[in-house]
Amino acid sequence: MKIVDLGMYFIVYNFIIGVLVMIASEKLGIYAGHLAGSRRVRAARLTRLTAFTFGAAVAILMTGIYLAGYVFKL
Repeated sequence: MKIVDLGMYFIVYNFIIGVLVMIASEKLGIYAGHLAGSRRVRAARLTRLTAFTFGAAVAILMTGIYLAGYVFKL
């Protein structure tokens, strides 16, 4: 019987969410620009940069945690 490691699944899901936020950062910026009204360009640029940076940070962090967990499990 194989033991299921739910922590690793959680880490992989967070990695996937981070990558999806990175990919969707352009669309999130467009939506934020439409909601901002007169400051459309600035809000879109800031949201796009923030979403991409946050997604990249989450993806990189989860990759490091996953690799460390995999190495230490060996």
